[in-house]
Order: sequence, then structure tokens, then C-alpha cells
Amino acid sequence: MCGLVGFSGKANTSVFKALHLLADNDSRGGHSTGLFANGKIYKTTDESMNILPMLKTSETGSVLIGHTRYATHGKHTVENAHPYQYGNIIGAHNGVLSNYKEVGKKFNIKKTTVDSQMIFKLLSQEKKDKHLGLFSGAKNVLFTKGDNKLYIYRRDNPLYYLETEEGMYVSSLKEGLEKIKNKKDKVKEVPENQLFTIENGKLISKQKIKHNPIAAKVSVNTDWRSYGSSNHYSNYYGGHLARDFNNDYSLNDDDELEDDKFQKEAFNEISKHADFIHNLYCTDRFNDEESSNLMELYDYLNTMAYEYY
Repeated sequence: MCGLVGFSGKANTSVFKALHLLADNDSRGGHSTGLFANGKIYKTTDESMNILPMLKTSETGSVLIGHTRYATHGKHTVENAHPYQYGNIIGAHNGVLSNYKEVGKKFNIKKTTVDSQMIFKLLSQEKKDKHLGLFSGAKNVLFTKGDNKLYIYRRDNPLYYLETEEGMYVSSLKEGLEKIKNKKDKVKEVPENQLFTIENGKLISKQKIKHNPIAAKVSVNTDWRSYGSSNHYSNYYGGHLARDFNNDYSLNDDDELEDDKFQKEAFNEISKHADFIHNLYCTDRFNDEESSNLMELYDYLNTMAYEYY
């Protein structure tokens, strides 16, 4: 369900530890990658290795935010890759939001292509960090306000941090942090339901975020496994999310291969229909009852598709 990477600390720190963490989080994404480093945003489709030749410097800057995307809402494009910038807010989100449309309507914010974008549009417009609690669904968020500070909010998904001599690193995966730490360093889990403000690698404040979500009018599928299924990184294809470099899973039985081919084709075909229904739902051309019916059909098609998964 996407991967987050963050850093706060000495501005001249080498970016390569952060890139290692980003590559580690490819296992949670694979559709696109984005990186805010040393004051610039870089985005690419596919894995994080595509970011490296784009970098203008080998330094992190005082705040770094990285993201590997597993697409749920919105196409697999460079434009839809995190992090997003609205005003002075630059941020990335891990999770699936179930009420982003309702939040937008409450604050007169136009519909976004990607659910995550609504978080940063809202923070930019209203300038109230407590509004993070208005979103329902799964959410971990990293952002900065152009103030050389890193803001960390964890609601539920895994998120870890590591304090080092050069600064603090953050990652959705513990394993990558374990590989870059010194013997005396310890990887810790970010506590839930609080907003942490990090400056120069040190915690300077924390704020409790009350989870008080705006009610969603229709049911939205928050199961990330049912999204982005047509991409070659899905587990079903034995692609990046299922890759094990220490084992050979080659098949020798022709019947098994033929059955595998049939299941892939069925999975893709049903997923295309599900995507079409979701795109209709996102047009806002339907009333609440019609929208609810569309989402029921969408969930049904996803369930059917995953019988072939």
C-alpha cells in the first residue's frame, strides 16, 4: 500500500541512504516514484531507480520526502506520483481515503484526481494540522511547510524512524532502516494519532490528532489489493511485490501454464470493467443512490476479479 521515506537533519547529508530506503519501499509500490530533496521535486513512473539520473545534487537538503506509489485512485502517471505541492505544503500519503470527496465539499475544494491530493490541498487552504483527523480510511502522512521542518503523522499503517548522527530517517519498512543503522542506533515505531514536528533531526513538538472523520455518503473500497491490478507489479504476475530472488518458481507443467494464462486474462478483463465503473463514479454525474449502486457494482467486480488472483 505505497511506501513512505523521510529525512530531517544536516542539509549536506548524502542522499544515498535515503535512496536505499526508497528502493526498499519499491516492494510497497512500483507504479511510480517521487522524491522531494534539496528543495526540488522529482517524479518518475515505475521503480525508484529511475530517480537517480534525474537528481541535480547528491545531498538531501534539510528535509527529504520520498514515496513509492501503488495506485488506487488515478492513473499510473508521473503527474499522479507523490509528493504533491499546494502552496508551501509538500507531502506524501500512504493509504486509501474513503471520504476525500466529502472533505473537499465541506471546504469548497474542487475534486482531486488522486484521493491523497485532498490532504495537502486542505492543509494548504485551511492551515490547520488538526484537519488530518477529518479523513477516514488508512493514512500515514509526511509533509513540510517550506519551513525546513518535517511533519510526521501516523494513523494506522506501519511507519518507523531511526535517529542517527546526521539526522532522523523515516520509512514504511523497518528492514531498510535496520540496514543503514549503526550498532548503537535503534529502529523505533512512530506512535499513532499524533503529529510530530522534526527539525534538524530532532523532535521539537508533538500534537494529538483527534480522529473525527467526516461521514462518507457512499462506500469506497479501501482495500489497496483491489486497485492497480492491471499493472505488471501486481502480486499475481510474480512481479516486484512477489519477487523472491533466492528461489526459482519456474513452471514446467504445460497444463499449469495454460491455466495460469487463463486466470491472468480473466483477472485483467474483469479489472478493466471495474476501472471503467470507478471512472464513471468519479465523474460526479450521478445522484447519491446511483453513486452507491456504482460502488456496489465496483466492489462486486473487484471481488470477482480476485477469485482469479
